[in-house]
Amino acid sequence: MEENKLVFVKKKGATKHCCHGTCNSDSRYADRPEMKDVFFIRFPQNHREPEKCARWALACSRQNFTPESIKKDTYICCRHFVGGKGPTHDHPDPIPATATKYEACNL
Repeated sequence: MEENKLVFVKKKGATKHCCHGTCNSDSRYADRPEMKDVFFIRFPQNHREPEKCARWALACSRQNFTPESIKKDTYICCRHFVGGKGPTHDHPDPIPATATKYEACNL
């Protein structure tokens, strides 16, 4: 008599793309050198945190990107926060995509 075995298949997570400016960070290419230590932060939801969502959307500087267009699978990568490690208590919002390197370094 053959024994029934449970087989668990690890499901790969959804693909995450960064929505900040012209960033091309993409979780499908995690093995690329430029993606080393990059992680993705889910965008604040407009119905829960409307002010924060509006600030983040504005910082992304994308045409037609409004708080109303944010979905549950909208992400921004950690690179766009002061220190490159994601939001912190002192710097909870992303650096504006239009900021120059000088401006970004002086935040």
